[in-house]
Amino acid sequence: MDATRMSDGETVTLKRIVKYKESDEVAIGKFFSSEPLASDPKNHCVPLLDVLEVPEYEGMVLLVMPILRPFNNPKIWTFGEAVEFFRQVFERCDCTGRNIMMGARKLYPNGFHPINIDFDYKRNRFARHWTRTERPPKYLLIDFGLSRFYDPKHGPPLDLPVRGIDRTAPEVQGDKYNEYSNPFATDIYYLGNMIKMEFVDVRFGFDFMVPLVTDMTQEEPSKRPSIDEVVTRFETIYRSLSFKLLRTRIVGRREDEGTSALYDFLHFFRRMRYAFMRIPPVPRAGVAFYHTEAR
Repeated sequence: MDATRMSDGETVTLKRIVKYKESDEVAIGKFFSSEPLASDPKNHCVPLLDVLEVPEYEGMVLLVMPILRPFNNPKIWTFGEAVEFFRQVFERCDCTGRNIMMGARKLYPNGFHPINIDFDYKRNRFARHWTRTERPPKYLLIDFGLSRFYDPKHGPPLDLPVRGIDRTAPEVQGDKYNEYSNPFATDIYYLGNMIKMEFVDVRFGFDFMVPLVTDMTQEEPSKRPSIDEVVTRFETIYRSLSFKLLRTRIVGRREDEGTSALYDFLHFFRRMRYAFMRIPPVPRAGVAFYHTEAR
């Protein structure tokens, strides 16, 4: 549900939580929205702007959050944009494709409709926006309804698996669902599987990610790399990629010749503009350029 904040006219999103005291979702949201984590640039959890209690309904609250967009709308256009997406999601693990969103205020300076997101707020025309290379978004993790707190002082946790949106992890299949395992290893699987399904399997050119994704989705959880190992290996992968590849347009495996020709034509002029304005091929969130309106 969308709403308008009276103090500044900002469009926000409301999420209803019933029996919130029985869930860690509110506590986890407040934890990552409090200092010093709130100011940590590596914190990719959606910020809670407010928590509103509903007077007539005991145990019900409304979470107030920024209005967001799916991470892949508009499409990730270049390999440089994809690499920046990977870098950000590796900074904060625990995600599937459906609970990764992005803050798009800079990408869509004039806003967009909260339901029909391809249109402007009044639904009079398509929402105008910059590319991710020009206006790098910050990717955010949402939906902590199945999340849990673990104290690092107690060492690597062991817990029963939780079936979320992605139910392909080996440890949630059959009898293994009743076996204790490290939940962080399951998060590594979900993250690797998301990259496999959203990029490797459906778009050309992501062979450089295959060895890492294969290790992240191994059958045996203990054989999967830790998130620190994933970050280290990804940094090595990133340094091996050429400037030319990072600037190259991503081509979908189901893209027809007519669409490819049109996209290649558009991308040629974008590349010329990026080169003229000295915009780097790997956009970093928080780096601003001097444009003032969307195209």
